[in-house]
Amino acid sequence: MTLRYESLWHMGSLFRWHASAADNGGAYALAEVEVRAGCEPPPHTHTHEDESFFVIEGEVEFTIDGRPLRAGPSTLAFLPRGKTHAFRVLSPRARMVMMITPGGLEAAFRASSEPAERDELPPPPEGPPPLAVIERLLAVQGERGVRFEREVGR
Repeated sequence: MTLRYESLWHMGSLFRWHASAADNGGAYALAEVEVRAGCEPPPHTHTHEDESFFVIEGEVEFTIDGRPLRAGPSTLAFLPRGKTHAFRVLSPRARMVMMITPGGLEAAFRASSEPAERDELPPPPEGPPPLAVIERLLAVQGERGVRFEREVGR
């Protein structure tokens, strides 16, 4: 595997994809993620994969099946498949390493992202995502077995 990454803007956040399922026989996908407060995903459940987040910078509160976990730098949060989870950035922004096991969900992120114009957070959103963006996200994530507790952006 070569050291490279692909920078994408996804729903107001920056994803730097370092490894995908194609790199490792489907075992995992790995990304560095920068999220500003207010651009977090709503509660959702994965049916096919586990997620792990290692906090590098910032303060984040993860919720796993209703139980909160406050996480600062050097904290690892494991979000198992089948458990409803979400997170909230408590600082102005957070930077984390995200591992998805097994890999494959990164394709859904790519399908609902845009290439980053710069290797930094996108400009702050001016409001909720347009309906077409929400529908695309729900469709591509839903095809991978991700179920949202409430409609994204509403």
